Amino acid sequence: MEPVQEVPPRPNVELRVAASGEPMVAFGFPYQADLVDAMRAIPGRRFDWDTKEWMIPRTDVTAVYIADALRRWPDLVAADDVGIWLRQSPKTWLGRVTVRKRGDSGQFLVHTMAGPLPDEIARHVVETLTDRDHVLPFDADAAEVLLESDGTRLDKAAMGCATRLQVGLEPPSAELIIEHTVEEATFGLQPLWDPDAVKAFGALPGADSRARTLPIDPWALEALEGFLRTFVVTVSPAAKHHLDLGRAEHAEAIEAIRRSRAREAE
Repeated sequence: MEPVQEVPPRPNVELRVAASGEPMVAFGFPYQADLVDAMRAIPGRRFDWDTKEWMIPRTDVTAVYIADALRRWPDLVAADDVGIWLRQSPKTWLGRVTVRKRGDSGQFLVHTMAGPLPDEIARHVVETLTDRDHVLPFDADAAEVLLESDGTRLDKAAMGCATRLQVGLEPPSAELIIEHTVEEATFGLQPLWDPDAVKAFGALPGADSRARTLPIDPWALEALEGFLRTFVVTVSPAAKHHLDLGRAEHAEAIEAIRRSRAREAE
């Protein structure tokens, strides 16, 4: 009796070309909630109700998600040309970076969107929250690695902290800036690592807590000065200029009030 030859499983991850001519990758598999969630996280994906397949644009970015899915779900079978395409793709990891407060300073939070955490980032990890979430310290080495990695996506706060650390500056909790609107310029607060500073700024008299702005007016100066004394906030050159003008105007107003109450004068 001849031995039964085992038939290799048919690939359910294949390269396709859409009717529009766009290169795509097609995923066909029985329903799995966690795998469907992974498909939904891929940029540009869509579900083809006729073929019951997930269609994903073939790009360098989606290659990271696709490689991650093949690694995490070994039951998926990729066609040979899928493997060739993935090996030619430049990136192997994508991660989102933000910051959080820890004590009197901050830390970087790295969330893996796809792929295994690179060794050059992993060696700086000081705390692992989940298998896809890691904490890195506020230091120049960690900042350099995050800025140089092709796969990192730093939000505005993380970018502000990393670029300062890279040149040897300690990131402030936030930065006071000037916001230019259609109506008039206002003080604005650019958050970095301290949410308490953002909350306190929004509670200042006259502040717009949603827009994080405060009118440039001498009457708001006293509360703003108290805020700046309480929190480690950097004042931008433009904001300093308006602060100095406000201080001078405030001093003139106080002097005018003093003179108005005087019982003697020259």
